[in-house]
Amino acid sequence: MTKERLDTNILSASTVEHLHRYSVAQEFSTDKKVLDIACGEGYGTNLISKKAELVIGVDNDTSTIKKAQIKYKNKNSHFIHGDIKALPFENNYFDLIVCFETIEHVHNPNLAILEIERVLKPDGLLLISTPNKLNYSDKTNYKNKFHIKEFYEEEFINLIKASFINVKLFSQQMAHISLIFSSEINNTKYFSGNFKDISNYQPESIYFFIIAGKSNLPQLTNSTFVANNIFEEGLIQKEKLIKKSCSYRIGHFILYPFKFIKKIINL
Repeated sequence: MTKERLDTNILSASTVEHLHRYSVAQEFSTDKKVLDIACGEGYGTNLISKKAELVIGVDNDTSTIKKAQIKYKNKNSHFIHGDIKALPFENNYFDLIVCFETIEHVHNPNLAILEIERVLKPDGLLLISTPNKLNYSDKTNYKNKFHIKEFYEEEFINLIKASFINVKLFSQQMAHISLIFSSEINNTKYFSGNFKDISNYQPESIYFFIIAGKSNLPQLTNSTFVANNIFEEGLIQKEKLIKKSCSYRIGHFILYPFKFIKKIINL
């Protein structure tokens, strides 16, 4: 449902942000019927399928859906073509709907939320995320050409509250982190700095993350996605790309005779 798609072959900060969202979604998907809107190549749908009774990934790009159908063949997951403004499902069908980084690509977001409300069970749960316009675009003077409508905090909350009486807003920000924590303490302190100075730090909301429903909401605690392996693999990827570049190969070719002479001298 968006041309701004995550490429699972390229590891980046966006990789971590997306995986963190689906980590939360997976926690709520156990034995549930789940809809993954704008599923893209299907990695999120596949992750949810590990716990869900049934998960359906829907996307409005036919070729993307065909690729997902070939790549992921779990018995409890399906990929179908569909549009967020006209979802091809009966009323009150899903226990959980996830809609990550999609609503900002929609011309009529109100209609999209009404469709989500229609296919979600009365006691169902919606997990939806979108960039925070203030911090994502305004403060950075950044314009994402794929985004049709970005939201400020109050706008986004009001959009969801028009269909769901219970709404809890969370914020998401990407950071490199180290954790020191006790299982007995729930509150969190944030610090930032370098070798010269360390100070208290208040993360800004780069993305909004809402949990909503018409019945009582389950408890969602603060969470952290540890991305050490992703950044390590990302560095390896960059190193390989550098070594394949023309400038690196030319430099290596020029320097090789000198390295060879140095090696002989050292002998």
